[in-house]
Amino acid sequence: MDFPFNGEFLAQEPKELEKISYDHCSTLCSDHYAWHECWFDCLRKGYEGAGVCASPSPNVPKKCCCQTEPSNLYLHF
Repeated sequence: MDFPFNGEFLAQEPKELEKISYDHCSTLCSDHYAWHECWFDCLRKGYEGAGVCASPSPNVPKKCCCQTEPSNLYLHF
């Protein structure tokens, strides 16, 4: 099945990333610790916004950042 590529989503992505809080970041994200482990770990710790692998800069490795505010931003795969 082919999915049409729409560059509009990519153009909007950096603006959405500004909403991420980096206050509660810990584990380094990798091939062995990916977004789904981060998401569930933050939920288990009680964070309402779950977790997202993110970095405030392209020069810094992505870490699991637990979010205190619920959002559907983190449901984009």
